[in-house]
Amino acid sequence: MNLEQEYSIKKETIYTLGEFSILWCYFEQRKFGAETSPSKMIEWAE
Repeated sequence: MNLEQEYSIKKETIYTLGEFSILWCYFEQRKFGAETSPSKMIEWAE
């Protein structure tokens, strides 16, 4: 496996984890009524 392939796989993984984190935070926020808004979390994720 060359370096370029390895990098793109890692990039995909990081992106997927990022998406999951945003969804999880949003779910937790709705569940507990936290003060942090989804838009703030999305800004933070970017």
